[in-house]
Amino acid sequence: MIGVPFNSSGSTDGVANSVLRAAGLLDVLDQSFDVGDEGDVSYLPPVKTRDEYSGIIAYESFVSMVDRVQTKVCEAFKKGDCPVLMGCLKAPRSKPGSLGLIFSDGHEMDT
Repeated sequence: MIGVPFNSSGSTDGVANSVLRAAGLLDVLDQSFDVGDEGDVSYLPPVKTRDEYSGIIAYESFVSMVDRVQTKVCEAFKKGDCPVLMGCLKAPRSKPGSLGLIFSDGHEMDT
């Protein structure tokens, strides 16, 4: 598990990874799989200003977060981890021109 405490508002709070850890997700997964916790990625602290060109809030932080996630995932690949993820990344190659992007985003709500 690689945690990424980042959201589109340019802050590091309100993200699900810490909640999932606290709820015991790793313990449940570890019952069936060999799961390791790589902790949270670190990146430049967000500054809540919108980039004029891209429109992204905390652009520099966003770029450093993406780079750090890439590094952590590459490290996992080198260790032989993430076989499901590697299959997901390779599968679109079987049908050229069919590659798409799916983004799932869930926001927590106070109840």
